[in-house]
Amino acid sequence: MSRNHFLFLMPLACLVGCGPRAAPQRDSPEFEKLDHALLAHVYDPVSSELAWYDPDRGRVLRYRAGQVEAPQDVAVTAPEALRVFADGSFVVATGQELQLWPLGSAPTTWPYHPDSFDGLSMDDWWFVGWVDTPLPGISEAGPALCHVVHQAVADCVPFIPTSSSTLAVAGDGSVYVTDGDKALYRYADGRLTNIWSFDSVSMSAVIKFRRSGAGLLAVTSSSVYAIEEATHPLLVGGRILDALGTAGDFYYLTYDYEQALLDPSCRPSLFPGCATYDLWSQYVLFHVVGGRQTEVGHQTCTSKDSELCEYLRNIGFDGSDVVLLSTHIRRVASK
Repeated sequence: MSRNHFLFLMPLACLVGCGPRAAPQRDSPEFEKLDHALLAHVYDPVSSELAWYDPDRGRVLRYRAGQVEAPQDVAVTAPEALRVFADGSFVVATGQELQLWPLGSAPTTWPYHPDSFDGLSMDDWWFVGWVDTPLPGISEAGPALCHVVHQAVADCVPFIPTSSSTLAVAGDGSVYVTDGDKALYRYADGRLTNIWSFDSVSMSAVIKFRRSGAGLLAVTSSSVYAIEEATHPLLVGGRILDALGTAGDFYYLTYDYEQALLDPSCRPSLFPGCATYDLWSQYVLFHVVGGRQTEVGHQTCTSKDSELCEYLRNIGFDGSDVVLLSTHIRRVASK
């Protein structure tokens, strides 16, 4: 999520006429920075573990048992999207193709360029996007939702044409896919069903899905929802960056900041042209169990800091620890 998005949420008068507020004081501990430098611009948004592509090493990496490791020591072209499975196999989207890297055997290249893809293993996953040739279930080229079993397309169904779908497979095998920011569909028992039509009030575009037991958590720029079958209750609202867990026991990460004008005489408008800088910025992680919320960690930076705040992209579990992905791995420290 861009800071320009947050800027429109901030009253313009606060950049012009009111004095800056200090960063909120937190009772939770600061995130602990671990000694692992990274460049994690492409990461797996669905896995409960941290998994990403490091361009310096040219490798897909993950964080497990307190260590950064390459599940396969193979060189990979910088991908546009990534999914890493529990056994260390992975799928990447790069250029106009998919690359399948099963563990212990040669990679396979497919001439498909999906909008989104996900699965529970290398032998059972799905993709959505435009296909150029007929495939099982569809007689001509077009937009489709396709099931891949043992590295072969087993079945496809036509799907609404879109260039911004987000797809995830839930723990019960159901497939959930968005039509951009318009609607959410569920594919189960051979049927594709519209279970939710979005609007700007109830739900903006899904940033990511996270697996959550038999269902999913849907993370948007302003909310976290629990998705299971045809239900989609709101769990929490705010400036949300990520969430992880189950509907009854989950973590979510928020972001806040305060900006000031570099030139106090500049007058911002709805068309931003005045240069600004961050007086402070702050990430806060909350834990919600049975509807009861507890703040468990945070990161605060101010304009006086010698080291700028790192942008925290993703949260994950490492055993019982909650870890966060940026240019370093950070961990929620004990009080």
